[in-house]
Amino acid sequence: MKQLIFAALSLTFVAFSCNKDLPGETAAFVVDVTRCNDTILDNRAVKVCLDSVVTDSRCPSDAQCISKGAATARFTFTVGGQSTTQTLSLKDFEYPGYANQFTYNGFQFEFISLEPYPLASVPQPYSAYKAELRLTRL
Repeated sequence: MKQLIFAALSLTFVAFSCNKDLPGETAAFVVDVTRCNDTILDNRAVKVCLDSVVTDSRCPSDAQCISKGAATARFTFTVGGQSTTQTLSLKDFEYPGYANQFTYNGFQFEFISLEPYPLASVPQPYSAYKAELRLTRL
């Protein structure tokens, strides 16, 4: 009887420990204004597009500013074939009224960086923008 209980518990432990789709699984996305990025996470197709940089008033690294500025970007998120558009504020450069993360269809998207960082002495073309987002399965 003890061997039967031990075998049942062992099988249960093995079955649950093999689940690779655990909450908290993360992926990093880097997207630019010329193309989208997609992956498979939790057996679902996830696609992120950087539609536009709405605001980038971050203080250039070669200038002195009164405030650090803000940056926002509009993204299209597609999870499992369903899409939505959301404007997010860059983490540590928040713009009032915009969050830096967004939850959609069981995933959390967090806007964590925007490159290139502004330089007053060297203007960057709009096409050079790249946004990094962190995707976490909830």
